[in-house]
Order: sequence, then structure tokens, then C-alpha cells
Amino acid sequence: MRPSLRALEGALRARPPAQAVLLETPATATPRDVLRALAEAGVEGIAPSQVTSYPVGATRPALTTTYHIQAGRRAPALAAALASRPLFYGGGRAATPAGGRPALGVTPGLREPPAATTTPYDARAWAAHNLERAASTQGAKARDPIPPIPVEWAIDPARSGRRVLVRGLPSRVPPIQVASLLAEFGEAGVEDAPRQVPPARWSLGSSWVLTANSVADAHALARKLNMNYYREVAYGKRFLMRASVVW
Repeated sequence: MRPSLRALEGALRARPPAQAVLLETPATATPRDVLRALAEAGVEGIAPSQVTSYPVGATRPALTTTYHIQAGRRAPALAAALASRPLFYGGGRAATPAGGRPALGVTPGLREPPAATTTPYDARAWAAHNLERAASTQGAKARDPIPPIPVEWAIDPARSGRRVLVRGLPSRVPPIQVASLLAEFGEAGVEDAPRQVPPARWSLGSSWVLTANSVADAHALARKLNMNYYREVAYGKRFLMRASVVW
């Protein structure tokens, strides 16, 4: 039996912080971008295996993403350093140019969340927590419950960059019709069967993930599906799709 969200949060809050999480990373940043930015900021000793992408299937903002960095005892110092000089924000968010005009991306009087913070979650528990939150958010409105998403699949580094998130499909479209998108657009190189994931909180449609055989195939598939129309079989109604590669 899976633990409840409240029980999981209570158990994890009782543990001391042991990791660091990057916040407000641009949605287009890849794990390699994070590692390169850390190196440019003078952070040493972070291996690729210590960086975990935001779990596929968890609800995510449109313009940002979150990376989990396994840092151990270095977590508080690393989070403080990254909060004082955020990655991917040239010159720091507190900079204000001459003439009294606010810096780009800085809203006067608005308290922005920290760019990095510590967390008691290890990578797997962090991913499970976010997946549980997404499932609890969509559970009440879903007419057909979405099967639980395995944590190992959601954060599998071997699938990173090969998965395409397709949004905007009908809420009750069967998997076989989602798979037909591949034949319709001439894409044969797909590794897994289509997997449904929770949609955005206020979305009336459904979201699906397709896993391609390579990063190149994933980008080609995303280009062909994005801003194209899915035509419903029964009534011929058209649905505008959005597709993007997720890391």
C-alpha cells in the first residue's frame, strides 16, 4: 500500500536536510546545462548521477523546471551559494541598472522565492512526493483514474530527452488512438507504449508521454505534433496539440 501524502510529508519533515533543489531553472535547461552552470559558478564535485530531473508525470510550471541535486552535508552551503547568485540569471536578480529602472525580470516590491533551497527528500522520495501531489490534484476531477506512474520510470536518466509530452488530447482518448499518432505522422521509432499522465490543474483535456528511441527522434516527433490537430474518430472534432521534449 502506498503511504498517504500527509504521512510522507510528516516523515520527511522529521529528517534533517540532506540534499539541495534548484528552483526556477528555465524549462529548456537540460541536466548537462545544470552541470555546466554549476561548474561555471565554481561548484565542484557534482557528478551527473547526482542530478535528477523533475519527474515526468508530475505537474510542472510552463516556463520553469526543478532539478534535484544530491549534495549530502554540502546541501546548506550549496543552497546558500546558489540562492545568493542564482544560476541562469545573468548578474543576479537583485541587480538594478542605472536610471532607476528595474532590472529585467525583477518586479519592484515583489518578494521572489529563493533560487535554491534545501530539502529532506532524497531523489526517489522527492519524485514520489511530486507524483503523489499530481495524482491527488487530478483524482477528484478524473472520470477514469490514471494508473499510478512508477517512480523509476518518471526519473529514469536513460529516457531523459527521449520523451515527448503531448497535451491537449481529448479527456477520454484510448491509448490505441494515441499510438496511431505515430503512424499518422510517419514515426516508427518509439520504445514504450503511450503513457497517460495527469494534465495541468485546470485542463479539460488529457496529457500523454511518448518515448522515442533516440533524442533526435523525440525532437522530430515533437516538431511534427506541436501545434497540430488531433481529429476525434467518433465526431470528427479537432483538438490542438502541444508537444515538447522533456528531460
